[in-house]
Amino acid sequence: MRLKLKTTRVVEWPGARLTARRAALVGFAACVILGPRPAIAQAVSVDSVLQTLAAPDWPTRSRGLSAIRELPGPLPATLVASIVTLVKHEAMTPHTGNGSEDYGEYTVDLVLAAVKSGDKSTIPAIVALGGLGVSSGITGFVASGGPSILPTLDSIAHVAPDDGDAVVETLGLLYGRYSQTLSAADSAAVLSRLFGAAASSSETARLELPFVALRVPLPELVPLLRTMAATDTSQLLPEGVYPVRRAAQRAVDTLAAQYNAMGSGGLLSSLLRERSAGCLGATGALHGHCQGMQAHLAAVQKHLGESNPTAALASLRNFRGSLAKAATAGLNPSFVGLMDANAARLQGMFGG
Repeated sequence: MRLKLKTTRVVEWPGARLTARRAALVGFAACVILGPRPAIAQAVSVDSVLQTLAAPDWPTRSRGLSAIRELPGPLPATLVASIVTLVKHEAMTPHTGNGSEDYGEYTVDLVLAAVKSGDKSTIPAIVALGGLGVSSGITGFVASGGPSILPTLDSIAHVAPDDGDAVVETLGLLYGRYSQTLSAADSAAVLSRLFGAAASSSETARLELPFVALRVPLPELVPLLRTMAATDTSQLLPEGVYPVRRAAQRAVDTLAAQYNAMGSGGLLSSLLRERSAGCLGATGALHGHCQGMQAHLAAVQKHLGESNPTAALASLRNFRGSLAKAATAGLNPSFVGLMDANAARLQGMFGG
């Protein structure tokens, strides 16, 4: 069984938000953690837990997984090895639990045990078991896997668009919390996926992007968020409630001061990152225009270092010209709009 609930509404309160799917999963996990459970002795024996995890039936293994929550960390190496083996086996072996509702709790317990083990080799299994959408704690653990998780996240985005929010959240945590694990190319790859969420066909992905922009934070996304706040077509109610627009506008309201405070150096650094992300994998004519954009931004950087704003302004205009050509050659419109808005603001700083 895979944990799967459709997103039908958005639950919001001050300072927080959950999709209905995420709320249900988190609530389910909370019930697993806090709700009535079989009595567990205060002194949990590691040997007894190992025995239950090796049992042939999942209800017995479930009791062992429940007991793991009572054990202080770090877990003994023998127990970690047993958890890793079990989680990977379960991820590779389809089960239904014979229709038992308790099997869903067993699946969540598997994911929680994998996270508690701290073994990052379980990350693909956690994703396969549907655990990415259970809680932010689990997405954080998955993000700790570094850039190697990107192909897995791409697969989820392709086959399970309802999990788009969890994918975007994981990308944001990877970029914001584990940036030290990312090379320049990795950073571009993560940002390309994050920025691309603005034009995703997944409403949950678009809805998550404003919250990620706040969490990282990414004030340079303000122009893109403004566009989302004005144009996103996802409508919740006939009365005209647009959840993505609302989330984007709230992010703009919060990040606007930081965006307005960005100096020329900060904006130029943002443009360099955005160009790298937008031009990732570019070929043919688009690759040529992307190379031109890079050369013009390097010239802007050089002229700023020489305190020559007039020359910087000319190079910045050339950059926007190459950007317009890149747009006709197929550059993602979200990237085009974002870069052009940031370049226009930088141009205004030079009096152009």
